[in-house]
Amino acid sequence: MITDSFIKHTGKVIQFDNEKGFGFIKPDSEEISKPVFLHFSEIMSSAPVLKTIQNDEKIQFEIRDFSAEILQAVKIVFIK
Repeated sequence: MITDSFIKHTGKVIQFDNEKGFGFIKPDSEEISKPVFLHFSEIMSSAPVLKTIQNDEKIQFEIRDFSAEILQAVKIVFIK
């Protein structure tokens, strides 16, 4: 199931509002057919996290249900 919190997914940021601190990810997996909600507070980092994220950045994340229609990315890390 795609909402299993132990499954790591990858994707790229397709839209991010730096002012508001949220956006969406296009998952690489064809199993996930809709964009996944991204909030900067879910970024895992030992350094202070800036709310600035660029479109097309590659990331790894886990998914949890945010609502009936929206999936949310959690435990987000950037892929170099």
